[in-house]
Amino acid sequence: MLLIAKELGRLRHTPVEQLLIRNNSLIQHHANRKDRIIQAATAFRVEGNIDPNAIYILLDDVVTTGATIEQAALLLKNAGAATIWVAATSRQPLD
Repeated sequence: MLLIAKELGRLRHTPVEQLLIRNNSLIQHHANRKDRIIQAATAFRVEGNIDPNAIYILLDDVVTTGATIEQAALLLKNAGAATIWVAATSRQPLD
């Protein structure tokens, strides 16, 4: 996703920074909704300066329950971001 973000930034002449850093390498592939929510709550941390006037775009490869995106947006909001957009390349609901 970082490669996609960098290319979008280049095309739009917009800076790209990876402000959300993973705290762990948990795999959610076979996790149920409850486990995904629990894992997402501690999966990331914010590193870098948040400009409350900037627009932040979260990119995700697959949205299943939305837990990861929701927690990532909450982290940015708590760090001072006022406007957060989300884009995903695909949606895969849990069976």
